[in-house]
Amino acid sequence: MCQAFSWIGALLEVRLGWIAFPVREFPRATDLGVTTEFFFYPLCCALYFIFEPRRTRLMRGLYLLIWAFGLAMLDGLLSNYTDLLEYGRYAWYWSALDIALIFAVSNVYTRWFFKSSAMRSERRMPP
Repeated sequence: MCQAFSWIGALLEVRLGWIAFPVREFPRATDLGVTTEFFFYPLCCALYFIFEPRRTRLMRGLYLLIWAFGLAMLDGLLSNYTDLLEYGRYAWYWSALDIALIFAVSNVYTRWFFKSSAMRSERRMPP
């Protein structure tokens, strides 16, 4: 789920000229950086979801902010020191907001999807 949201968000950001990926793995296929948008961010989203604390909402919110700002700092480093990412009319705080929103929506959707009793292994009937 996270991969779909990050892909759609990055496509929109590239089309609006907010970010650019000058060095791409598949320049004829897509304007996006495949490694970050299709592999790295979804992997981080999965790790975020697996290790999310189940305590209070405050702890979960702080955990989300740590992940979002940590990945936004990585985006800023990629933008400043490599040619993998260039910010147009975009800044690190927009990146943090984007990542936090993607992680939160993916988390809510995943929790909703697996809440269904049909998806719980202990309640499924054998075929």
